[in-house]
Amino acid sequence: MTRAFCGIQELQEYIRLHYKEDLSIPKLAEIFGYNANYLSTLYKKATGEPLVQFINKTRIAAAKTLLFDTKDSISAIASSVGFNDSKYFIRIFRKFTGVTPAIYRTAFFRKHINME
Repeated sequence: MTRAFCGIQELQEYIRLHYKEDLSIPKLAEIFGYNANYLSTLYKKATGEPLVQFINKTRIAAAKTLLFDTKDSISAIASSVGFNDSKYFIRIFRKFTGVTPAIYRTAFFRKHINME
């Protein structure tokens, strides 16, 4: 399934809607009808951030919500937001937030309890 590429916003919206799926740059390039290197360069030039960073940022935002709203394991959350490897998920989560998912979850619940 190849789609005509209409712009960065369309690509970002596609990622927001499909973050749970395989969103490798080659896969996205195939969907939008571009060469993977060209799509990656185009995205970076337009936004100032690498495409893979936007994908990961979208997935981490979804993971934060699941950490707040569920008691699912870190491994289950990693899988449900599109990460096949929970260790890689933890590393990326820490890169974006400064803490592990477990610490993030604990800190949120402590903050929430103290506010009541």
